[in-house]
Amino acid sequence: MTRIVLLAPYNTLSLPWHSGLKADAAPMTPGKAEELVFDLLPTSIIFQPGAACG
Repeated sequence: MTRIVLLAPYNTLSLPWHSGLKADAAPMTPGKAEELVFDLLPTSIIFQPGAACG
């Protein structure tokens, strides 16, 4: 299966990007172990004392 890789429609700041299109998904075989590799984006939020989060 050949997948066409498009450029992100915005500046990703060199972070991982995927289109999220169904066409980008590859079928998996039931009962067969697969290795899944994906990037986690670094995220942090600092809450000040007494701040509401919600």
